[in-house]
Amino acid sequence: MQPSSHTSATTVRYRIQSRYAGSDRRRQYLHFRRLQPLIFLLENMVGYSNTILPGSATNIDILWADLKDGMEQIYSRTSMCFQRYMNIYTHVYTYSTAIQSNSVHSSSSLTAMNGSCHSAQRSRIISAHSPATNIHADTNINTNATPNEFSGHELYGRIASYLHSFVADLHKNAASLHDESLLVYYCTQWENYRFSSKIVNGLCAYLNRHWIRRINDEGNDTIVEIYQLALRIWKSVFFEILSDSLTKALLKAVECLRHGEMCNMDLVSGVVNSFVELSSCGKQSNRSLEDDTVDQSLMIYKKYFEEPFLMQTRAFYTIESETFIRENTFSEYMKRVEIRMQEENKLCTVYLNKVTLKPLSNLLVDIFVEQRLDVFQAEFKKLLKTEKTEDLKRMYDLCLRVDNGLVEIKKSLGAHILSHGKSALENIGEFAITDPKTYVTAILEVYEKFHNLVTDAFRGDYGFVTALDKACSKFINDNKITKKANCSSKSPELLARYCDILLKKSPKNPEEAEVESLLNKVMVVFKFIEDKDIFQKFYIRLFAKRLVNQLSASEDTEASMISKLKEACGFEYTSKLQRMFTDIAVSKSITDRFHEYEAKCKIEGVQTNVMVLSSGAWPFQASFNFNIPAPLEKSKQAFMNYYSETYTGRKLSWLFNCSRVEMAAHCYDRNYTLLTSAYQAAVLEQFNYSPKCMLLQLFEATNIRLDLLQQVIWQLIKFKILGAKIGDNVIDVKDTNDDGEDALGFDSVIFLGDFRSRKVRVDLTKVSLKAEISQEHETVEKNVDEDRRLLIQACIVRTMKMRKALNHNQLISEVISQLSSRFTPRIQMIKKVIDQLIEKEYIKRDDNAKDSYSYLA
Repeated sequence: MQPSSHTSATTVRYRIQSRYAGSDRRRQYLHFRRLQPLIFLLENMVGYSNTILPGSATNIDILWADLKDGMEQIYSRTSMCFQRYMNIYTHVYTYSTAIQSNSVHSSSSLTAMNGSCHSAQRSRIISAHSPATNIHADTNINTNATPNEFSGHELYGRIASYLHSFVADLHKNAASLHDESLLVYYCTQWENYRFSSKIVNGLCAYLNRHWIRRINDEGNDTIVEIYQLALRIWKSVFFEILSDSLTKALLKAVECLRHGEMCNMDLVSGVVNSFVELSSCGKQSNRSLEDDTVDQSLMIYKKYFEEPFLMQTRAFYTIESETFIRENTFSEYMKRVEIRMQEENKLCTVYLNKVTLKPLSNLLVDIFVEQRLDVFQAEFKKLLKTEKTEDLKRMYDLCLRVDNGLVEIKKSLGAHILSHGKSALENIGEFAITDPKTYVTAILEVYEKFHNLVTDAFRGDYGFVTALDKACSKFINDNKITKKANCSSKSPELLARYCDILLKKSPKNPEEAEVESLLNKVMVVFKFIEDKDIFQKFYIRLFAKRLVNQLSASEDTEASMISKLKEACGFEYTSKLQRMFTDIAVSKSITDRFHEYEAKCKIEGVQTNVMVLSSGAWPFQASFNFNIPAPLEKSKQAFMNYYSETYTGRKLSWLFNCSRVEMAAHCYDRNYTLLTSAYQAAVLEQFNYSPKCMLLQLFEATNIRLDLLQQVIWQLIKFKILGAKIGDNVIDVKDTNDDGEDALGFDSVIFLGDFRSRKVRVDLTKVSLKAEISQEHETVEKNVDEDRRLLIQACIVRTMKMRKALNHNQLISEVISQLSSRFTPRIQMIKKVIDQLIEKEYIKRDDNAKDSYSYLA
């Protein structure tokens, strides 16, 4: 193959560029032009050759003279034309291929001869090495091999000797340098040497690919590629001798940076990168020349820089942190720590190796935070009281880096929220017992305040959210209001009544969208309620009253609330509410048909709307009998006749205590329409016959229970619908306490009052009777206890059926775990239910272990 020729000579130039960095001292940096194109060219010049004189292809002396001259040009940074470079490259290429060809030919001949003669063979070990670098290559060579077989060793040794001599001269010039001048010199010479060695490695590409690779394949790892050889020589001749001085210079530069002094960190980066690359020259690597991936061990970098760097860092920041926290506030200390950690992170990321980042971060956290964790915990309480969100955020970010560093902080947050919540409910006063809106609003203010704090300052951390939830659950279920009411069920009751306020018709009600938002907040409080079954009972009763009295502000809003409860507690929790909705729709159709029946039969009387409700879904109980007004009695009989004709086998129980009556009043300053209860209507009807009546007369005429009659009359007196006189004294409501009905006796005279109102239509049913309220609480408590007993029974039977056998403590724990979403069962009640199930023969005590139970199929 004839060599190709080039008409132009492209030169590779080296230039030293000077610059100043904050001082008058001049620093030298090596600037390379056309670096990447040249390296690419070296790897892709296969096939290019130049004219080689006859007989000189395998002459080591001629080759070495040519190669040495080229290496001197390269390492001295003298310009070299492209044709000169290709001459050297071709010379090495021709020499390497000649060695390869002769070796293969000789090996084949010897194999044939040995096969025919069966003669004994002797072998000897040929070693070519550089004494100064202790670089050697051992290989077993047949005694009959050609001399060219050993020429590779000789060329390799001459290259090593030249590099050793060159690096030794560089080391002599650095012997008197220190600190920054040493870093400048080292960095400059390293970059020159590294770059030049890559060029020489390109010249010897065929030597690397054929002879050195074959030696390595035979199991000899001491012979490495030329570039790796250059790194080894630099390491042993230059680096290891000056390593202590280099480390001190690097640490001094870092310390200057930490003190805020001007220093050129590019020098640090350059020297550190050399440490990293020198770590990779221990063994032969199969990576390509362009691959700068460092060996994972990084032993030189870690030994000569990272370890002393971390020791210096610990000493420096230990002193600084102690001094700073002593002279400044804790808030300033955290800001300082934050800045310092950012600076060190930047230092490591930009100028050092990435493997140092983790140990450096751990060291800083240990110095700044972990050793002062008790101070952080003490200051946390102060920051909570002063509500310094930004400082709390810094503290969270710092303590998060410490293992278990947030445990005590979470406890402190929970205790603070609990104390704050109880104080907030104490501050609203005892009147909150009867004011659900004030009570729930106070709870929501506490929750929203600390929820925002947890979200902003603590990044919504799950542990802090849990601490918030536990604290809220404690003060909601156990506070001054619940203790005043002497029952833990007060919170669910007040929450249910607050829902009633939101869902009931009222001119003060907000827009529907705002109501939806408030109901979402109600569900936040609802999740903290322990006795959700008590909330259910009160909510069902209030919901029933809204439906019966047609007081719901919006059916869509009612349905939305039921959907929220269903999502939180399941279908069974809201099944009765759904059935009540259905009953109202069915009842409306029955009422419409009854009106058609009245028109058809020409039944005269007051207009009556009757609701027929299924007894299993609604929380009402049949009222006691009393004498209802005569017009209502006539309508009642008409509906009874219609219903018995239409449906058979059904029994109706009249709920007059839930009824409402519209009455036209013509006995005051003007005509009014009074909306009353059935009890109030029965009392007021008696004044159609006489303007005044004795209490005894009203009792006999209405047949209402005396205590209830007294409360009904007292309500009407407070509205000034009626007046009362005991003896010669007229009762003044302002001078009488709320229990004034007890003063009414059989001899009290009741008369029409001086009622005046700006409204024509007046609702007298807004205030519930004390007897009704008392009965409602008794009914709820009774129903709750019964329902809980049934739920515990079902839970025990279900558990024992699945497990077959359990000991007492395991069964108790299982029941509490399964029912905790509805209520917290008392252990005493669970024990009673277990005894009942034993009597009913659902389970039995184990004969061999009295504290264990077995399921009876």
